[in-house]
Amino acid sequence: MPTPMSETVLVSGRRVEVWNDRLFGGLRRMHGVSDDFLQTLDFGNRMEKASKSKEPLFCTHDEEFIVKAMSRSDHQSLLGLTEAYARRFEQGSLLIPIYLHFRFYPSEEDQDRNMGWMSYIAMRNLTPRAGTWKARYDLKACDDDKQLEVDGVRVKAVHKRFWHFWYCRCCWSPERWRYYNAKRDARAFQLQMPEAQRNQLLELIRGDVRWLMERGLMDYSLILGVQRLPRDAVAEAASASAGTCRLFGGRQCFAFIDPDPEASELPVTVVTVGIIDFLQTWTLKKQMASCCKLLEHNRATIAPDLYGERFRQHFMRRLEPSQQLQAAPGW
Repeated sequence: MPTPMSETVLVSGRRVEVWNDRLFGGLRRMHGVSDDFLQTLDFGNRMEKASKSKEPLFCTHDEEFIVKAMSRSDHQSLLGLTEAYARRFEQGSLLIPIYLHFRFYPSEEDQDRNMGWMSYIAMRNLTPRAGTWKARYDLKACDDDKQLEVDGVRVKAVHKRFWHFWYCRCCWSPERWRYYNAKRDARAFQLQMPEAQRNQLLELIRGDVRWLMERGLMDYSLILGVQRLPRDAVAEAASASAGTCRLFGGRQCFAFIDPDPEASELPVTVVTVGIIDFLQTWTLKKQMASCCKLLEHNRATIAPDLYGERFRQHFMRRLEPSQQLQAAPGW
């Protein structure tokens, strides 16, 4: 059962019931997030989703936080994981930070169906301000990999279904072709990084994957965003903390300089990474889905140990060390 109504947290101007807020509150304090971070949340600000799940997403006006409605299975999964999840952050992690697990107190006056889900989580938006990214990816290390944004333009998901009149390629719309090409490019994803930064990122991935496999979790994704920023902006950010990898309010970031700084007006590459959607367990429904997709060579729905090992090995191959690239000063 949730704890009594929170005395400090308001969501959309309302007090809420919370689960495990001692732990989530500790994570808020670790990342400098105030208890009133959702006080002005507008449930009319619903986000467009790239996935096919039914649970809606909402975003704060500053785009810093995302609120996601929870299915019953994800809700139960998080309840069982919270203690270990909070400890994982003490060791360093790419898991997306969750700052609140809550529900609205039932009210006969509440007619907003957006508020009628079993529970919600509020988490950090890892790649805010759409339109500023050279590339954004959602990577599962399988055929479900996709590009979310290319050169500042969001890629709209246009799924191919046999009941659509344009199932045949000759009938595809320009948006469908763009989505198809973006998925093809995502499957060929490669990224060069300075060797020290690449090694640190792979170590974080290995640690998180080990943690996820031990708990029987699968179907998670690596969100990865690439920006090109002026040196001055990156240097200013570097003064905030120390280390090869920067943790900015729950976002793991790496910055490095291209070999030829004269080649671009924006010579510094900043890579932001995090692991999302990690609450899926290997349920009977997932096992049946895996059997139905046996003919798919590189499907997402496979057992947690296989999923985790494929995920780890995929990024060992796709993240390449470079002797030419150098970490940005102070990073």
